[in-house]
Amino acid sequence: MQLDTEVLHLEGGIVVLVLKGRLTLGSRLSLLEAEITSLADGGAGKVILDLQAIEYADSAALGVLIHASSAVRSKGGQLQLAAPNQRLQDLFKLTNTAALLTIYPDRAACISHLQ
Repeated sequence: MQLDTEVLHLEGGIVVLVLKGRLTLGSRLSLLEAEITSLADGGAGKVILDLQAIEYADSAALGVLIHASSAVRSKGGQLQLAAPNQRLQDLFKLTNTAALLTIYPDRAACISHLQ
């Protein structure tokens, strides 16, 4: 399954990108990065990436997540990751990217923190 995204605009200026499929090197990953950058450039200061339906992520995806987080922060915003599965959590820990990203167990926890 390729990467699919759905954008949800919630109260309080929170934007949720619901990701489904595989976060792997390729054009869809580049499009995701561009979409997040565009949101940040457009003033979205509270961005959540919902990873609950992500089956797999590779090292290219980690780079995109870190870069996207930096892009949102550079505009004064916050990017948070919600609901990564155990495989993703292990990958974040193994690569020490967990320290660079804000990760919550579910979307509700992210929303609560941003309100």
